[in-house]
Amino acid sequence: MLCGEPRNDSKTSSFQEHLTGTGSSKEELFCLNSTRILILISILLSVLLISLVVTICTCVRAKELRRRLLHQSYPYGKVSNCS
Repeated sequence: MLCGEPRNDSKTSSFQEHLTGTGSSKEELFCLNSTRILILISILLSVLLISLVVTICTCVRAKELRRRLLHQSYPYGKVSNCS
């Protein structure tokens, strides 16, 4: 059953209309209770955490790659000017 879909039971539908007034309130449109809000927040936080881990790993990998490239181009250290 969908959130805004009325039930066939006349007692339930009349009680629901009594609680919500006209029957088209914001709660019916979004149909978010505390459990669904917590699930949405946990999903968003997990996506944020995964993106932060990927970003940190990418930065560490780029720094290590840059260090390896500098080490390969100057294997004996930096060459000073001999003039």
